[in-house]
Amino acid sequence: MRGAAGALIVCDLTRHETLAGLHHYTRQLRLINAQAHIVLLANKVDLTAERQVSEDELSLLANQLGCPYLLTSAKTGEGVQEAFEQLAHLALNDHMK
Repeated sequence: MRGAAGALIVCDLTRHETLAGLHHYTRQLRLINAQAHIVLLANKVDLTAERQVSEDELSLLANQLGCPYLLTSAKTGEGVQEAFEQLAHLALNDHMK
């Protein structure tokens, strides 16, 4: 984590308890590498019937942590490329300063 330019930190939209992991892993990374960029990912957006986490909750959490968030699906690929592009964009903009 020390040399990382950034990280994608993921929760599962079908398991509310995974939101705590976003807090935990974001804190861990920032303790080790305060300059690392973070993008929060809310995965399994394709499983709408099983969804337990609302977009309002995600938005609030992202604001609290100071990170952008994206809805993704590893199964369908939705949002995955955008996640890597956003993280790369954040790191590149920081590098260009």
